[in-house]
Amino acid sequence: MTPPLSWREATEHDCSLLQEFVCTNPAKRQYIPGRGKYHPREWELDAQSGIRDTRFPLDAGSTLLLGWDNEGLAVVCMYEYDDSDGYPDAFINVLAVALRAQGKGYGKLTMGYVLDLIEQRAVASGASEYFVTGHVHYKNARSQAMNRAHGLSQTEPADENGLETWSTKVAL
Repeated sequence: MTPPLSWREATEHDCSLLQEFVCTNPAKRQYIPGRGKYHPREWELDAQSGIRDTRFPLDAGSTLLLGWDNEGLAVVCMYEYDDSDGYPDAFINVLAVALRAQGKGYGKLTMGYVLDLIEQRAVASGASEYFVTGHVHYKNARSQAMNRAHGLSQTEPADENGLETWSTKVAL
């Protein structure tokens, strides 16, 4: 059973905490003679770098959630929500589990929690449906499986950066 997480939105006071967040191993690119700088899971390093580069205030509609377990910060998730045109849609920018907390089911738990938050906002807006989209690296099998488990499917092939588009439309 996955232990529960406690949640709160990040603020500018969390910048130093975000700077220290590690969700990949090694924590940075390594130099390999003849190959140059290399990381075995670039998508994890990109997520970690994006989290560390977060600047406040966030853009309008953006939410940066922090999930805590009994050992500290376990999950970071940023998503955008927009219903300004009357058609709610959300984009999940990043969902990353701290290296020390991986394998505990926190990714799936976080995805479920974020999708619930998005649905609550869509219901409150009076919408009859909403959309959720995100990008997943074509080599990131764990995130692909998590998306499938939450009703998202691949809707566009990988782009030049290796990112596939995953999405779902939910009727209310």
